[in-house]
Amino acid sequence: MFLVILFNACLRLCQYPTQWKLAQVVMILKPGKQIEEVSSYRPISLLPLIGKLFERVILNKLRPHLDTILPEHQFGFRQKHATIEQIHRLTDTISHTLETKKYCSAVFLDWLLTRSSVPQGSILRPVLYLIFTADFPTDNKTFIATYAYDTAIMSVHEKAAISSSNLQKHITGVEQ
Repeated sequence: MFLVILFNACLRLCQYPTQWKLAQVVMILKPGKQIEEVSSYRPISLLPLIGKLFERVILNKLRPHLDTILPEHQFGFRQKHATIEQIHRLTDTISHTLETKKYCSAVFLDWLLTRSSVPQGSILRPVLYLIFTADFPTDNKTFIATYAYDTAIMSVHEKAAISSSNLQKHITGVEQ
């Protein structure tokens, strides 16, 4: 009962306690690496259990609405959207392009780090990122495949110059 009161107060006051954001970082030795080398370790952030529980409650409330918010091309961190399915979408487009003797121009984006965000290890971090990027520009002359923080934009056309031009227009739209 106490947790319900506490979580409701956090929601009502729009407050997320700072203590719930502080992670304990544990260094895990990578398999087959030298113990003496700093680069042999992988940092793992362990957030407080109460903060993770609160995030799980919020996520359970958000989940029914995600399909109405998230674009069809985003497969990351979504139920029933596996990595392999997104890879199939990409390879099918490329295969069809080759079979029909067309040109396929592509760009692959890996998003930069941001100065502020949800703590690493957060349950909500991936879903909030998906919501934040849900308005990623689309274009009927390009194909988008997004998985988590990575995006592929492809343009297919009979002429290489038009394929590249369509892709460049889309990239310019993304920059804006």
